Amino acid sequence: MNIQDIDTSKLFISAFNVRKVLETDENLNELADNIKNNGLLNPITVKKNKKSDKYEIIAGQRRFLACKKLQIEKIKCTMLDDNMTEKDQVKISLIENVQREQMKISEKVKAYKKLYKSLYSNTKEETMEQVAKQVNVGLPTIKKYLEITHLPDIILDKLDASNTEKISLDFATKLAKTTITDEEELIQIVNRFNNISAKARLPILKSLIDSMDDIDASDIKNFMKAIEEQEKNYYAKILEKEQAKHDSDTFNKMKDELKNKQADIIKEKDDIIKLLRKRIKELEKQLPDLGSDVESVISESKIEAETNLKPSETLLEQKSMSRPLYVNCLQRNPELQSEYRNKLVERFKCCVISNLHPNLCEACHIIPFSECENFDVENGLLLNPILHKLFDSHQFSIEPKTLIVKVNRNSIYYSYMRQFKNLKVSILEQYPSIINNLESHYKIFLSHKK
Repeated sequence: MNIQDIDTSKLFISAFNVRKVLETDENLNELADNIKNNGLLNPITVKKNKKSDKYEIIAGQRRFLACKKLQIEKIKCTMLDDNMTEKDQVKISLIENVQREQMKISEKVKAYKKLYKSLYSNTKEETMEQVAKQVNVGLPTIKKYLEITHLPDIILDKLDASNTEKISLDFATKLAKTTITDEEELIQIVNRFNNISAKARLPILKSLIDSMDDIDASDIKNFMKAIEEQEKNYYAKILEKEQAKHDSDTFNKMKDELKNKQADIIKEKDDIIKLLRKRIKELEKQLPDLGSDVESVISESKIEAETNLKPSETLLEQKSMSRPLYVNCLQRNPELQSEYRNKLVERFKCCVISNLHPNLCEACHIIPFSECENFDVENGLLLNPILHKLFDSHQFSIEPKTLIVKVNRNSIYYSYMRQFKNLKVSILEQYPSIINNLESHYKIFLSHKK
């Protein structure tokens, strides 16, 4: 091999180059600036084309495109042997690119596929071992990449997505085992799984594959129903495990504690009514002309006290007519808390961020109960227990203008939260009052972030 200066006009990107870079790629501008300031530090790798006087770029197409942007007339090139085999060309392209951070997962899939074809020997297993050895990547990882090479580009591109459409390599390998090849049907399946929490996707898809013998995969409607059934089974098993954690003694103890709390609430309500009656009698002595109005004052005061502590269903319904479940409260009432959660489940159906099943979610106040002292659904979100705690401690928030999830990068819980970073909580667009309440939470989040 030797280094030569070759006219840019005589260079073209080889079909064996494993990376696909567009001239409109914004990162090329940064590379072009670097080359302009420091020169081309690493020559690109080329091979003489046998059918013309031009040269094929085997590795270094980003550097080539950056030089074209700068209108550089000649580029330093490392010349390969004219008799180099296809296998060696792919290998050189891979060695230079495959372990670079910038190389996309979808590009690696196509690169390993090319190398696999060029190295194929006696058996599939032996060839996979050869590929793993050539690129210094573990055999299990190579197998995952090669298992998904038949998936369409539109699905492979989702491996590189940076938003909620992103799928994992493990998910793609499971998807490849469904034997479904129609592009539109695969997109439907991926979109359906986007509505399932990230943690649940793999076990649900695995269960689906295990039961493939009982599913008519040629009928996409039946397949989608099977996904729904497996999802129900998955969450049912989680609920069973949660219930199994609490033995009968613990459960009975919890019931007794609840009864005691309810008794305390009733006692406090009676005490307040007694105090009100005493105060009204004092007023009656001072203002004897009140006459028959005293009884109406007592009646209204009693209703107000009862409403604050334990409203009846009728009062709750009356309050709900103007604003769904808005009840002022002197203290946190378990009955109201339960009603509050039910209203949020009815509204959101699942965790607004992780899509977790509602049975595993909690009612979260945006403005803390200690500050607002009410159960207003316009001040509530349905969140899974972990997100609830992290939201309350302002480890993350939802930006009111964009409804994008913002995460405190300095948080010790960042590794868990980053899967939701930049997720748009679109369902909140239809609730302007909730967005207004989020402004208060977001301001506090920003102050914690500093």
